[in-house]
Amino acid sequence: SQLTPRVDRVETNPTPHVYFLNFGESTLDHELRMHVRDLGDRNPVIDEVNRFINREFKNHHINISFRQMEVYLKNLHGQEYKLVPVEDENRTIVGPVESPDTPEPPPGKVADAPEPPPSKLD
Repeated sequence: SQLTPRVDRVETNPTPHVYFLNFGESTLDHELRMHVRDLGDRNPVIDEVNRFINREFKNHHINISFRQMEVYLKNLHGQEYKLVPVEDENRTIVGPVESPDTPEPPPGKVADAPEPPPSKLD
């Protein structure tokens, strides 16, 4: 195994094994099974192995695609706001989404808006 010499706390006997478990929605699911010397080594070894795999993927220009999701917030006036990742860490919300069917908010303050109905969890 290429991994064993790089991670000291992984036992060489029994040999680590990689199993191809499943075709995920947008993943190929694998499981790496290995033995460590002491139970206290488990989490540090998992961290070290994951970091090693991540570095090797980067070195070989292997990119992992992650599922993407768009999040919209709608206020009581019907305005929608789209949450998007931005470079400026102080700003995470983009202004109202322009849509022909988005109604104009009524005059007044948000405090004037009625409370939403209570939710029922049955």
